[in-house]
Formats: sequence, C-alpha cells, structure tokens
Amino acid sequence: MQFMTTQSIRTLPDIRRKAPHYLFLQMAVRLLAWMSYGLAIGVAHGFDSGLSLDYVYRNRPGGRTALGQALDRIYLNHESNQADRARKNLLLQAMWNRVLVRRNEGLPTTILDVASGPGRYHLELLKMMGGNDISVICRDIDESC
Repeated sequence: MQFMTTQSIRTLPDIRRKAPHYLFLQMAVRLLAWMSYGLAIGVAHGFDSGLSLDYVYRNRPGGRTALGQALDRIYLNHESNQADRARKNLLLQAMWNRVLVRRNEGLPTTILDVASGPGRYHLELLKMMGGNDISVICRDIDESC
C-alpha cells in the first residue's frame, strides 16, 4: 500500500491560474455576485458562513437587477439551501422541545452556539417561547456577524 506524502501532492501552477478560461470564469462569478445578493454574500464570506446561512434562512431573493433577483431565486431554491432551511426548522423544534422539558422540571435553559453566525433563529425561539428562563450565548469566528 502506498501512502501519499506531502511531496506527492501537487498544487496548480501559477501559470494555469492565469489561463484565459480561469480569468473568464472569475469575471463571470464576480458579475453574478454583483447582481445577486445571496451569491455576493457567499463569495465574500463563504457559502457555509453564518451570514450566508442567515440569508438562506430568510429565503427572500434580492439583487441589483431583475436578472440578479432571478439568479437569487434559483440559488435559494437549490436543494442544498432547502435542506439548510429544513435543518433550521429541526433545530428550532429540538430547542423548543428541550426548553419545554426543562420548564416542566422548573429549570432555566442556557443555549450555547459556538458557530452561530448572526443567530437569528435563536431570536426566533426567544420570541416564540417568551419568558425569562432562557438565555442564549452566541459565538462565531467571524466578528462581523
């Protein structure tokens, strides 16, 4: 059995990164991101960032032009983004159930999210459940959230 070593892993040579087709693709992505707000967030912060997920959770297309809004709708309707919204609803349901169990036991609930992004779904939970027996601690590596 042969194992990969650091020396056997190659990176793309700089000359290829400057190839015309790569530059064209890069310009096309920038143009699409300029038109579509969701794509712009994904390009700037990463498509798995808290800011990007928050945009997907809101599920309202935006863009600088009608074409940008159409691109955004396509982006938001992608099955991976539909799955992200379903995951958010499952998380809310799980937190809701846990808070109810703890309330029935007469205990307060503290929720810690170490990769919260803006943490808007926590605010949704607090708004839906009310009470002063829930506290939420949100942290994220991206301080702009």
